[in-house]
Amino acid sequence: MADSKIAEARDLESKIDKMRRLRDLDAYISTPVTLQAKQKSLPISEEFEYEKANPFNSGVNSPTRFDLEMASCVVRGTIPPEIDGTFYRVTCDPIFANRNKKDIWINGDGAVDAWQISNGVVDFKQKYVRTPRFVIERAARRSLFGIYRNPFAGDERVFDEIQSPGNMHIHYWQGVLLACKEDSPPIAMDPDTLDTIGIYDFDGQMTAKTYTAHPKVDVLTGETMAYGMEATGLGSNDLAYYRFNKEGKKVDECWLKTPIVTWTHDMGATDNWVIFVQTPFQIDLEYMKKEAGTHFRFNRFLPNTFGVLPRRNPKSQDVRWFTTLKNHFFGHLANHFEGEDGCIYLDTFLADGATLNVFPNMHPELDSGKPERQIKGKFVRFKIDPHAESTELELPVVLSDIVGEMPRCDDRFTTKPYNNAFGTRFTPKGFDAVLHIDIAAGLTHVWEAGEGVSVGEPCFVPRAKDSPEGDGYLVVCVRDINTRLASLVILDATNITAGPVSIIELPVVLCEGVHGNWVDASELPVRRPLADYSGVTPELLAKFGPGAPKAYDELTGRSVKLVR
Repeated sequence: MADSKIAEARDLESKIDKMRRLRDLDAYISTPVTLQAKQKSLPISEEFEYEKANPFNSGVNSPTRFDLEMASCVVRGTIPPEIDGTFYRVTCDPIFANRNKKDIWINGDGAVDAWQISNGVVDFKQKYVRTPRFVIERAARRSLFGIYRNPFAGDERVFDEIQSPGNMHIHYWQGVLLACKEDSPPIAMDPDTLDTIGIYDFDGQMTAKTYTAHPKVDVLTGETMAYGMEATGLGSNDLAYYRFNKEGKKVDECWLKTPIVTWTHDMGATDNWVIFVQTPFQIDLEYMKKEAGTHFRFNRFLPNTFGVLPRRNPKSQDVRWFTTLKNHFFGHLANHFEGEDGCIYLDTFLADGATLNVFPNMHPELDSGKPERQIKGKFVRFKIDPHAESTELELPVVLSDIVGEMPRCDDRFTTKPYNNAFGTRFTPKGFDAVLHIDIAAGLTHVWEAGEGVSVGEPCFVPRAKDSPEGDGYLVVCVRDINTRLASLVILDATNITAGPVSIIELPVVLCEGVHGNWVDASELPVRRPLADYSGVTPELLAKFGPGAPKAYDELTGRSVKLVR
């Protein structure tokens, strides 16, 4: 380098230390008052005191409170190319801390998570269901609705409003998504944008005030069987049964009186029967009024009850009520079908305690002073002879010794004999493993997700439309308690112990989910993007598109000016 260049380079060196000070200078550094310290000491508005309202809403279950969209999620491994559709899942994610400061976890606002998978590419979206509760409380900027399904505990101005948080299940029906909670009609949403359409009454065909979170679909006929409990209003023992054909037209409606008003959460269906499941969680209106208490409490002196009704052309006098097992609990049915003997068979996870830890105990004094015990449970099969003289059922038969919940099957075989059941293992720490029960072999396969990983309900995706029963994949949302991050894992349903085939990672926390469903792309009338495609045109896709995801029939989003 020439001498002149070297001299010029030296002249460019730092002159910070050569600058003149205007006066004597000093700096004052605060005593240790860190951000973390201030976050602990500064008061927070009561609308956001989530842990005081419900200790469950902390850590990995801290409310997210966001509508979120994420295109091209990080994928580890290779997603099987035959997986083409969307997994919808609903969560309990409170916007505000409940005003009664003693809520239960299944009363959080419903937010729908959607993973759209196509050609190995995954887009994700979360959006809150715009229930009347959500919209009113957004306007008020605070909690107005009471503890779970108790309008007496809410602001008097919302007493007559629909109380539902829209947070229990999500189903695809006749071109829309239905966000279901059994205390109200369903709420319709757009399956592509997740925008809320509004309260849905099946085009005027449903007069009941409530609709189940667990309707049943017979894939072979396309029929949907459903019901509403407390169908004429709060505390009523009216149950309304509905059957819709594959075009969505109502073909049956039958109103019943139930023997007791209790948590009628799930139902079963077979070729010839529908079964309504009443578990021992009892309503007490006086308790709700006086104590601002939750809608149900566990009553160990009540039996589990099954109401059996003809599936087609039923009359109210046709129903029969069968009872079994007090002081035991099951939340959901894996499947339900008729045997060659004409009897009804129902498979479920049964426990000698409330594995879901949802409702308080009606008789806590009976447990006072007793050491906490570990819940025992089995996967069992109930048998009901719909024509039997006795209405007291024999004890169920054990199919697996694993304690679990959230049972599912290959939905193509709902209402039909089957062999493969899926679910989650329950331990004192929560749900920590995915289960595959091979009923014929008497073998339970267990995939343990790992220390501190919370496992959600598995949902079955068939390998092909005509693949054998149980041949396909499981999609499961898992949440790492240590990192507080969520992932969607894909397991080979025929070999879950090999671990995930692929993992779809999210850089965010997701709240506890309840139920979800897989919707194959072929079920939707039009293929549209889940992510915002504003500015993207068919010409841009033709020039730059990599061929994944599969080509859309329609593009959504706003036009964007991309040139000067």
